[in-house]
Amino acid sequence: MSDYNQSQYRLILAQLVEFEEGTLSINSLVADIQDPFRNLLGETEAWKKAFMEHWVALEQIRSTETFRGHRGFVGQEKNVASEAVAALKALVQNRIEGTLDPNSPEG
Repeated sequence: MSDYNQSQYRLILAQLVEFEEGTLSINSLVADIQDPFRNLLGETEAWKKAFMEHWVALEQIRSTETFRGHRGFVGQEKNVASEAVAALKALVQNRIEGTLDPNSPEG
């Protein structure tokens, strides 16, 4: 995999971790992972579709927050966001060289 794509995956992963740590808002997360995702070269359509399904869940929460006029999760939004972030992290970590389990079928 290209060094360029590796840098894009690492940018996305860093933003996801910052969100999990509470140092990045969902508004920033949604915006900050969109460009590196769009800049990936030669990624499979299946992977892109899986990524977008989870990104859209985050975007819907962000849009709802904006519509409400305040920040903060309501109802199940925190759980939905956490699940989406966990799924995105798994997708990205699977693509970052050197992070695969050598015993996995993909390793």
